[in-house]
Amino acid sequence: KVINDLGLSLAAGIRALPDDGSPFPGVSFELLPTLDADVIFALFDPRSPESERAAFRASPLLAQTFAARKGQVFEVNSDPWYGASVLSLN
Repeated sequence: KVINDLGLSLAAGIRALPDDGSPFPGVSFELLPTLDADVIFALFDPRSPESERAAFRASPLLAQTFAARKGQVFEVNSDPWYGASVLSLN
């Protein structure tokens, strides 16, 4: 809903994923290059080790994506995205 409200649309690769009822479709890392996304928001638990984020950034699979080539990959704290509180609305 938020994506549509912003005037954006999901990439065809995301729309083609099976609907598992989750607001966040499960995407295996191996599928990243096939998604054709202009922007990637990578959600990370703020308690996860930096090595996890570093491995994500260094991945050759990520480097193959359009979003990465254009510098449009954003690592974000997962807490507000998964939360159901006033802070989640911020």
